[in-house]
Amino acid sequence: AAKLRRPVSVHCVQQHGPFMSVLKELLEEASSEGEESGGNDGRTKVSQEAKLVGAFPTAIAMHSFTGTAHHVKEILAFEK
Repeated sequence: AAKLRRPVSVHCVQQHGPFMSVLKELLEEASSEGEESGGNDGRTKVSQEAKLVGAFPTAIAMHSFTGTAHHVKEILAFEK
């Protein structure tokens, strides 16, 4: 979905931990790809930010979510 820039719908009943693991893995992979490009000029920063944005779908719709308010805050932290 991220490669095609499409939103996704996630059915997340009592699976907050595995869902967060996937999000963190995507973030780590995108971050490490940015580090491999090297350089510290402005173009590299934009490139790294683009890789982070491109690592995730354009939107993630959660349905049947059974997490807590703490879980919601943890998920929303990925928007920053």
